Amino acid sequence: MERVIKTVLILFLGLGLMTSVPVLAEQTNTGKVPQAKFESNCVKTFPIGYEKLYYLTLCAVNEYNYQIKEIQTRGGYIVFTANNKKILGTIVYVSSNKSMLKLTPYNTNETFSVYIPQNIFKYVDDNKAKNF
Repeated sequence: MERVIKTVLILFLGLGLMTSVPVLAEQTNTGKVPQAKFESNCVKTFPIGYEKLYYLTLCAVNEYNYQIKEIQTRGGYIVFTANNKKILGTIVYVSSNKSMLKLTPYNTNETFSVYIPQNIFKYVDDNKAKNF
């Protein structure tokens, strides 16, 4: 009797592991910024001045047809919507020739696509050498 109970338990455990392995192995690519990787994906320092980074960020938001909701040059932030998500872009003064751009969800409960910061950072990188 004891041997039968052990066999049945082993079978149930084996079946349980076999059915849970495909679920554990499944990886979904949602294109959202994971909370743990937020800092590396949404914050970037550029070797350009504060004012130039601010204007390049505005140009990038306009280039990708994101809707600007609010801008404030003195505080250094831009609020815009992309894919029905409100995003706060903050420009931080580091030194006279270095500034940082930080993109965060306007509402802390939301997430947004990793492609939004990638697009904006790429636009700034591509155009930082231009004079205006």
